[in-house]
Amino acid sequence: MTKHKKFEMLVAKGLDMDLVILLKYPSMKDWEVSPNAYPPHKDHVEAFLCRPEHLAACRKGLSGEIVEVEFDEEQWRVVKFDQIWSKDAWYMDKEVRSR
Repeated sequence: MTKHKKFEMLVAKGLDMDLVILLKYPSMKDWEVSPNAYPPHKDHVEAFLCRPEHLAACRKGLSGEIVEVEFDEEQWRVVKFDQIWSKDAWYMDKEVRSR
């Protein structure tokens, strides 16, 4: 049996309702904040989750702009922003700062 394409995202949102959902329908140019409580289950709708404090950086990254992060009060560094969502990425971490 195979898992739903957005299974991990649905579980993460269920565990932390403060996470922000970004959506992009095929007809949309930019990513928008979802008014819904859970990520869409339809495959044609792109979805991305992040902590609220990383919302601006994620929107930039999803739009192809440069994103910088700071881990453990080190220097800011540019990160490659991959649209493939991961529950273990910096945008899911409360301790990381982003811009």
